Amino acid sequence: MVSTLKGRNEKGKFRNKHLSLKVKVRRLIPCAFADTVLDLFAGDGEMYRYCWSGAGRGVTCDMEDNCVERAVRERPDTWTVLKVNVERGLRARMLEKQVFSIIDVDCYGSPWKFVKALFSCRRGLADPFYLVMTDSYMVNRNISREDLALGFRKPG
Repeated sequence: MVSTLKGRNEKGKFRNKHLSLKVKVRRLIPCAFADTVLDLFAGDGEMYRYCWSGAGRGVTCDMEDNCVERAVRERPDTWTVLKVNVERGLRARMLEKQVFSIIDVDCYGSPWKFVKALFSCRRGLADPFYLVMTDSYMVNRNISREDLALGFRKPG
């Protein structure tokens, strides 16, 4: 059954909104074979295909079976694909010893709880280091208790 809900794909999931703008911003970041990327949400794999496939190593995560399966198929053996609740994994200090040169937080809602969890422990970062985020809470109105504690409010 095809969903007719605005902004969702045939399975009812949010589409990757503003893809061309997100790709343009990410392509400003130099990504070379020597880089190690942390792509926190594998999703449909578009950020990997358009932006991060030039990196020699990387880690990506997702909770959805189809996203994880696609990531395993598309990424080389030098990438690690994890099926994990990203926020819980970061709070449990997942990957805390791994040094990344690029971290991409492209979630469907607000990225701030993930960034907070990501940097809640000492983390080695490459030099140079790039952090890129998509903050779509205004579009999706997906504000958590953590976002409210950080001072974010629902629009309207």
